[in-house]
Parts: sequence; structure tokens; C-alpha cells
Amino acid sequence: MRMKFPLSTPSELAEEPELAPLEILRSVAEVSRRAILAAHPDLASRDSLDEVPDVSPRQYIAASILGTLELLTEGVDHYVAHLDDLAGRRPIRRRDDDTPF
Repeated sequence: MRMKFPLSTPSELAEEPELAPLEILRSVAEVSRRAILAAHPDLASRDSLDEVPDVSPRQYIAASILGTLELLTEGVDHYVAHLDDLAGRRPIRRRDDDTPF
């Protein structure tokens, strides 16, 4: 399961109002990802659909959307990390940093 996103404080939003829609965008991307994986659970374990001969158009489009959502989320994460760096805030943990050690 992916981590929950920390919400910006009112003072952070006053300084950088773009954080609010970026948080919404991240949330929508995550909800969309979960909905697509609920409809196509087999896509969660596949790295590529190229090796599967009988991929339906629906599965192919769903996989494409998942890839786009991943790129979008990475872009938002980088932007927010840059804002955090500029403001001298401790950066938020990225989704791939959730190992306990």
C-alpha cells in the first residue's frame, strides 16, 4: 500500500498556493490508480504487456493510463520536493522511500 500524503499547513499554502492543487492532483492520481487496479488486478503484477499475446484493448488502455499516472505523480513529487527545498522544509518521503531501514 502506498503512503498517505501529508497535507500542507495553512502557512505553507499562504507561501506556496500551488501546493493545494498539487495535493489534489496526487490524490486523484492515487484514487484513479487504485480503481484501475481494482478493475484489472492482473496489471499490478505485470511489468509490460508486450509479452502477453491476448491483451484486450481495455487492458492495454488501462496499462497506458497507469503509466501516465506514474509519470504525473513523479512530476508532482519532484515539484513539491523542489518547493520544500526552496523553503528549507524537510522534504516529504517519496513513495519509493517507505522501507523501514
